[in-house]
Amino acid sequence: MARKQASTATLPDALAFAPVMLRARDGTILKWSAALTLLYGFTAGEAEGRKAHELLRTDYSGRRTQLCTELESAGEWTGDLINRRKDGSKLVVAVHCVQLAGEDLVVETNVATGRRNPESDYYAAIVESSDDAILATTLEGMITSWNRASENMFQYSADEMVGFTVDKLLPPDRRREEEIILKEVGLGHKITHYETLRLRKDGAEIATSLTVSPIRAADGHIIGASRIARDITERRNVEERFQQMQSELAHMGRLNEMGQMASALAHELNQPLTATNNYIAAARRNLDAQPAHIERALDALAKAGAQVLRAGEIIRRLRGFLSKTGPETQAELVERLIEDTAALAHIDAKFRDIALKFDFQTANVRVVLDRVQFQQVLLNLLRNAFEAAECRPNPEVTIATRAKESNVEISVSDSGPGLAPEIAENLFQPFITTKQGGMGVGLSICRSIVEGFGGKIWYQPAPQGGAQFLFTVPLEMA
Repeated sequence: MARKQASTATLPDALAFAPVMLRARDGTILKWSAALTLLYGFTAGEAEGRKAHELLRTDYSGRRTQLCTELESAGEWTGDLINRRKDGSKLVVAVHCVQLAGEDLVVETNVATGRRNPESDYYAAIVESSDDAILATTLEGMITSWNRASENMFQYSADEMVGFTVDKLLPPDRRREEEIILKEVGLGHKITHYETLRLRKDGAEIATSLTVSPIRAADGHIIGASRIARDITERRNVEERFQQMQSELAHMGRLNEMGQMASALAHELNQPLTATNNYIAAARRNLDAQPAHIERALDALAKAGAQVLRAGEIIRRLRGFLSKTGPETQAELVERLIEDTAALAHIDAKFRDIALKFDFQTANVRVVLDRVQFQQVLLNLLRNAFEAAECRPNPEVTIATRAKESNVEISVSDSGPGLAPEIAENLFQPFITTKQGGMGVGLSICRSIVEGFGGKIWYQPAPQGGAQFLFTVPLEMA
């Protein structure tokens, strides 16, 4: 860039009307305007002959060498700096320096950033009265403004923060995060409602929602970042308590499911236990025979062992389903997951003499969800379907899957009488039930779980009559 041409002879008159100083390249002030006296409180007699950065205690935030290099190479420099008034208060100023061609002189203009237009006091009042922490920084992260809500949230005063970088507010594991934020803002991108952690003065971590926007100069180039920080600690605590309550309710729902299936489970467990006892008795008789029938005894013991494994598998599935562990989201093969759940449901279907069928149109498709919660949804829908279908001749229930663009649709259809429209409208509302003695929370829990997966659940009449419940779960993304 070509250096600006100017004559020192014309400068003194101009100095009286603008916040401008004439100084040497080493910072020594040669001329100090009356406007600068109003801005900083120093008279010309107090300022001239002293170095500007020493008089004003300029905070360059490590940029002084860079500033001098740019001024030397380009002939001018523009940016924000923090100076101190005579009374010691900090002032953020927009500085424009021009080195005069052929002379060892620099013309420097200082403009208070808060007084660039008549609306500044109005906007400053809005910022100061905000409940959200609002601060501005340079593109290097140096804080240039700090409102009252920032003091309340982070416990630092403006004097403790203005002129320092935001590193004071960053937990050690969030340093890299700040680099990314500043890089994005420097590219002109806005970051909205980014949830992260920040530090208070006492070292406590605050859950924070950040919105960071570029600050642009009059010519459009980006000179800093505006940040709005909202304390969401209480909201996070409420969400965690709500999730705990949802988890407790879901666990109660699973206990209720097993209570409803108690007769079928008792019958199913009694079969292998009775068979085991019979096989062991047979083995004993074969061993007591004269001569002993060793081969028959070993065969009976092998069959007894198979029945024990069968009972153990039923108990394993029950323990997994009734577990009180928190949600653990992971990728699962959807057909295998349905088959494992259906193995538990099949106990109830067999007890009621209902045919359980499958119509899978997915192969090796993985979905992302919590296994136990998925089983709770499917088992609830299956048990409802069994109760609806068992009153009809040749009752049957079908589980079907369909692959969609970003999810898998799973349906449970029964051959029962279906639902009246007025009942169907409120099915997923809590405490709405058509069952005598029912609590009406089963389908409400199912909806909460499915929506927690990022899916949806709904009812429609089955194509062949009866009821059909459908829900979606998200596919594992490659």
